Amino acid sequence: MEQATIGAINRWFTGWYPKDLFFPNMFAVSQYIESDLIRVTPSGYMYEYEIKHSLADLRADKRKTGKHAAYLQAYLSQGLRSTKLTIPKEFYYVLAIGEKLPKLSAKQAADLIPDYAGLIYAHPYIGRADGQPYASCDFIRNAPRLSRQPIAEEKLADMQKKINFRFWELEHSRKYREYIERLNKSNETKKES
Repeated sequence: MEQATIGAINRWFTGWYPKDLFFPNMFAVSQYIESDLIRVTPSGYMYEYEIKHSLADLRADKRKTGKHAAYLQAYLSQGLRSTKLTIPKEFYYVLAIGEKLPKLSAKQAADLIPDYAGLIYAHPYIGRADGQPYASCDFIRNAPRLSRQPIAEEKLADMQKKINFRFWELEHSRKYREYIERLNKSNETKKES
């Protein structure tokens, strides 16, 4: 479910930001903290999107104390203080609205979403002609600026190497070949009907 939601949201974002680079499930902030989705603009600014599927998942995110302390420090200093972590220009919680996660009341949002984070409601669904998951997204609260610095070129190059290796590995794996076979069989079945 989570991978499908990340894919759906990624497709929505690439429609709105076609020149930006997207990195799903990437250790971009630090080597210990995985981000659900990172977007890097052509000018080098990084945006982080943390995708949540339930209130429990949202509450559990507070366990990433080092990351959240650095983001709070960046917010309070208006992006002027440096830290060992790579700080995004903006940080958003993306709530996958559905059975497990209804829309938050204003009070819940104030209690659960920190001041340094923006809020996006994603409505993932499968409904396109190609059968791929897609999402529509509503920006509920814009995120404040956390960083004034573009991502370091070395960091971006490292992220690109990692994502390239991930795709190469996927292409050559057994699961990928099985997926293509199932997809081909499914398409043949659809053509016959």
